Amino acid sequence: MFGNIFDDHKEIDRLAVQNRLLKEYELPVYQRLMEGRRGLRVLDVGCNNGSKTADRFAHPSVEKIIGLEYNQDLVEEAQSTYGDRWFSFYQCDVEQPDFAPKLRGWMGESQIEAFDLIHISLVLLHLERPGLLLGILRGFLAPGGKLMIIEANDSVSALSNDPGGLFTEFMDILIHDPFSGERNFGTKVPRLLEEQGYCQIVLENEVMRAEGPEQSKKEQFFDIFFSYLPEDVLLLRKQEPDNQQYAQWEEWMRRNYELLHKLVLDERSDFSVGLTIYTCTREEDGPFSVHPLTDQYLDEVTELSNQCMGKNMYPRDFIASIMDQPKHYFKLLLTPEGELAGYFYFFLTDLETVSAAAKLPVETMSAISGVKDPVVARFQSLGIVPAFRNHGLARKLLILALEEVEKAGADSAVAIAWKMNGFVPIADNLLGCGFQYLMDSHMVWYDMEDMVCPYCKGRCRCDSAIYYKKLKGRD
Repeated sequence: MFGNIFDDHKEIDRLAVQNRLLKEYELPVYQRLMEGRRGLRVLDVGCNNGSKTADRFAHPSVEKIIGLEYNQDLVEEAQSTYGDRWFSFYQCDVEQPDFAPKLRGWMGESQIEAFDLIHISLVLLHLERPGLLLGILRGFLAPGGKLMIIEANDSVSALSNDPGGLFTEFMDILIHDPFSGERNFGTKVPRLLEEQGYCQIVLENEVMRAEGPEQSKKEQFFDIFFSYLPEDVLLLRKQEPDNQQYAQWEEWMRRNYELLHKLVLDERSDFSVGLTIYTCTREEDGPFSVHPLTDQYLDEVTELSNQCMGKNMYPRDFIASIMDQPKHYFKLLLTPEGELAGYFYFFLTDLETVSAAAKLPVETMSAISGVKDPVVARFQSLGIVPAFRNHGLARKLLILALEEVEKAGADSAVAIAWKMNGFVPIADNLLGCGFQYLMDSHMVWYDMEDMVCPYCKGRCRCDSAIYYKKLKGRD
């Protein structure tokens, strides 16, 4: 989809006008976030040709800036124009499994450990799983750092002088235009942020306005928010000439587009466009502590495992049998009052055993470690009590588990994760903790006849995605 958005020069020129217009609403937020600070490290997701990135973040408080962009030509333009010891620009697809490890590599090149400000403007509305990206980015945000999101919200866009309802009809076409993204996405931002473990969520701006005689501003608004839709309709008609819906849209544009243009510019009209700007920070770790599994929590942990991993995947007797076994690490996350918040379980094994579990050849799995006969920590299970979900605890548990893995002397860690309809629920947390995607495997758990899969509601036919992380291990 991004190719259709950024490939022609007319669209790039339109984005330049958009960036200049947005600055009026963004600048007060930038100033508040950056003034009086030093050494800030900034990530700009969706940096286009770098002009907006340089304009916003060439500031005395900023030390390093990384810009990410999907289009390779725009990245090359950004790097050649602005690239220096402060600015670095890279091409990437933020929806690909290798996004997190790539970003960590680029951060290493710039000697950046974490970002004090992550800026993402009009990108999320075009993604299939925006929550996944937000979850990954949380892992790159420094304690006390800020995430700034700018998104469209046409549910609050309005034209005051519209007796024939042309604006409403136009917006209906815009919302259903497959090239426009999810135009009301701004309404979803707070919920997604809460789900991904962010807090202190502040709505900094809701609409942009052009009133009465502000002809120049109205013309700019019309250009950046209206003029591309007729072009999209023509492209859709070319792609699907027999589509009756697209034919009706083309006819509507022929009859009404110029009338709508005149209405917007009319001095009696007030025009507003929904533009939500949110800032937030990462939720800090709560007062939880890690403890070994004991008999006191055995029944509760078994029930939680049944909920999260499937009934009978880890029966009570099995969990009890590994409590004191060497190389098995079943740890609990407890509140100060001793209430169970979650658990993680991994054990140390060899490459042959984990390859068999993944139903993949040993040669394929050998990529997970750079040493001969590696000690592999297989991540078996992670569960969060329902009352403590959506608070970032899955990420915290993974971080704590990796600390235990390091202490145990493993050379690498492997997670065989559920994958349903192309979606891996734990992927954002694994990638955010430095895991890399290896490949998919099929029907890994089908041989467990007594297990009741929480997704299949019976014998498990799910696919799996294999993730790994190389550790310091042995020299």
